[in-house]
Formats: sequence, C-alpha cells, structure tokens
Amino acid sequence: GQRACTSIVARTADRTMLHARNDDADATHLMRNLNVDLTWRTNGLLVARTVQFAGFVGIYTGMAVSCTPLCTGFASLTSNQRLYQTYSVQEWMGIVSAASDAGPSGFKYRAALLENRPTSFGDVLSDVQAAPLASSAYVILSGSSPSDGAIVTRNFTTQDTLMLDDAHTTKYQSLPWALIQTNWDYNKPEPSNDPRRATAGKLLAAMGQTSGASVQGLLKVLSTESKGPRNASAPGATNGLLNVGTAFTSIVMPYNVTFGAYLRDSHGC
Repeated sequence: GQRACTSIVARTADRTMLHARNDDADATHLMRNLNVDLTWRTNGLLVARTVQFAGFVGIYTGMAVSCTPLCTGFASLTSNQRLYQTYSVQEWMGIVSAASDAGPSGFKYRAALLENRPTSFGDVLSDVQAAPLASSAYVILSGSSPSDGAIVTRNFTTQDTLMLDDAHTTKYQSLPWALIQTNWDYNKPEPSNDPRRATAGKLLAAMGQTSGASVQGLLKVLSTESKGPRNASAPGATNGLLNVGTAFTSIVMPYNVTFGAYLRDSHGC
C-alpha cells in the first residue's frame, strides 16, 4: 500500500482532544536520523512546538501555544500528501503562476501557526482553508475544545472541510469521536491495496472511545504493522499503519501542551 502518512484526531470520553500521526517518508533509513523536535519562542515565551526534518524551514507537524500567563495549546496541525491529482510541469506552473501569492504548503502552515499571530483554533482553520498553495494536500487540525477537529482537503486555491462533529454523517468516517486521514479524500473510497483508513477505523471501533481515544490506544493503532500477503486485499492480509517508510509517530494534546514524537523502526511492509 501507499506510505505517505496517517493522521488521527480523537475526542476522549471526557471530551478532551488528541492528535496523532505517523510520518512516512522516502529513504527513511536516512531521514529518520534527521528528525528534530523544535521549541519556538517569541520574546522568551513559548509559541509553538514542531517536529520535522532538519533543514526544512516550513511546518507540517506542529502545535500553536498561548502563554498569557499560563500556557495552553489552542491548535495542532499535521499535513498528509494528497495522491489523487497529478499534473505535468507545464500544468503546475500555469496553476501556480495564476495565484501570485501561492507558496510551498509548509511555509503556509508555518504562517498559519506562527507568523499570522493566531489566537484560536478558528484562526488557524481559516488560514489553512484560505491560503493559496503550490500543491494539493490534506491538513488535519485539532484544538483544545471538544469540537476542535477538522480535515481540510486542499487544492491550489480551493478547499473542502470535514469537521469532527460531522464525521459520522459521511460514508467513510463512521466514528462520531474520531477523524482518520491517510492519502485519499474523506468522501471517496480508498484503493483496495491501501485500506489504512478502514483498518484504523476498525481498530478504534473495536477498542471503543474510552480505550481508543487515549494515548495508548492511538499509539497501538499507529503501531499496527502489515501482515500476511503483500496484496492488502488478499484473504488473511492486514494492511497496517506502521511500515518501513514510517520515520516517526507524534502525539499531541493541545489542552495541556503535551507534544511528543518517537522515532520508529519497522520491518513491516
């Protein structure tokens, strides 16, 4: 199956929010050792936490924090690759040149979390929805309030947002307390050789909200390796979420400013 990240937002039984992701990359044996956990400060005050590859100056896994005076996180963000659309170089240049302020997605996410001085989940959501991008992507957001969860499906200048409270009304997001995003549009079926969204949904449903929407539950789901036949649709096959391309797993709880990332070394396929 595809190896290009999995993000999960979950609401616990006591209505706090968790945000977890597996980051999958090419040449993981090299990239894994380039991961850095960064603390961002303005005038000495904590404003963000991020994890990313050294040398990357944008943000694709991060949490925005406000310290006035007590510190609390108000928004977390992860980004996954959108695999539906491909463009020739000529098509891509034409689209990007038509939007003069379009830019690399990581730069736009950095602006949404930091440079635009957000103070709420809504601020970050609005920026992510409106920013002109130089690529298609999925942006997954969480916050500190029970309704703060969203999947923003982005094209260059358009967006489609699924909020956590509306997830149970869609065909492929069946849990009323979780959003699951891999690399396929939330309102379309996954390809048969990459059922990671369905696998995660079944695992979480089997555990239930109390166990599934927890740090231990999300880590268990994101640590599920592929087993059986290489064809994920074959009888006896399990298409896991942890694979040889997974560089790190992150767990974020904005409400209490918890931000952790763990290097992974899987031999699954």
